[in-house]
Amino acid sequence: MIKSSLFNYELPKSSINQIPYQNPLDSKLLIAESKKIIYFKDLAQHIEKDSLFIFNKSTVQKVRILTEKKTGGSIEIFIIKKINDRKAQCLLKSSDKKLMNKQYQTDIVNFEITDIDDGSFVCLFDKNIDDLINNFGVLPLPPYIKDSPDKREFYNNEFSDQGFSVAAPTAGLHFTNKLIKEFKKENIETAFVNLDVNIDTFKPIKNVNLNDHKIHNEYYSIEDTE
Repeated sequence: MIKSSLFNYELPKSSINQIPYQNPLDSKLLIAESKKIIYFKDLAQHIEKDSLFIFNKSTVQKVRILTEKKTGGSIEIFIIKKINDRKAQCLLKSSDKKLMNKQYQTDIVNFEITDIDDGSFVCLFDKNIDDLINNFGVLPLPPYIKDSPDKREFYNNEFSDQGFSVAAPTAGLHFTNKLIKEFKKENIETAFVNLDVNIDTFKPIKNVNLNDHKIHNEYYSIEDTE
């Protein structure tokens, strides 16, 4: 048995950078073997020729929607997954009890709960979901980052293109299109996939035995480059 507690560690809040680098290439990287600290802008000089980097180009969508109920009180709609143009799997945050077939009227959209599954809700909206996201949604930051509008613009990879993620493939935030071009000059290969990161990426492991943990599924697609 592999105990999940073996992977527990303390991460002080003071060690979590709350202010993003405006230039990701100013980020630092530790080379474990030499214990040397380098800047990302110099990374190409430390990578072997003919290496391959695979980047996730999925885009974080503005899936967090804050509004007010017509009956009073605020409600947050967090769209996890689109099912069709008007139906989506969501998280709902409000003070009321959420029940099957319950209907909500808000300042920007009306919807009904049509299914409940393990803390999430399938909701049928009276507006197109893409329009709802584009016109009223905000980009969700991770729970360990204090939310602020000026941080959201940095929470997508420079090379992101299409896809439907609710969290960023965070390792890619350090790479820029300029650095990727430098890779090509140094004969370092690059490729792109689309892996839609969903909300389960933040779910804690609750099982004592790591083998009992049921990992979630995520949609992916790989382009044919031939």
